[in-house]
Amino acid sequence: MRSGRPELPRLVFDADQPDRVMVNDRAVTLTPYPYELLCLLAQNTGRVVSYREIDEALWPDAKVEPQQISAHKRAVVRALAGVIGLNKAQAIVETVARRGLRFNLPATNIRFRR
Repeated sequence: MRSGRPELPRLVFDADQPDRVMVNDRAVTLTPYPYELLCLLAQNTGRVVSYREIDEALWPDAKVEPQQISAHKRAVVRALAGVIGLNKAQAIVETVARRGLRFNLPATNIRFRR
């Protein structure tokens, strides 16, 4: 801990392993859509990513209901919770009512390896 605040998790995405993300140096495996959702949110950290943007990015040739996006969000939260705890995971992957999702982690805690 620094200055009395808990450490924020560190995420590392590796293009060579498109089904897992390293969370605090522990591998977390996800199915394709939750993984793609997590990547999209992490690439847009701090910004509300609208349900429409998520739909277009993950299903470019189809239209999905917000409930389907919510199901994939729950899968992401469950996966992260296994390493960082449920409360922290829910705070990091936030639902913004009727608008979309926001990823609440500083960009300095997220790394993408190509």
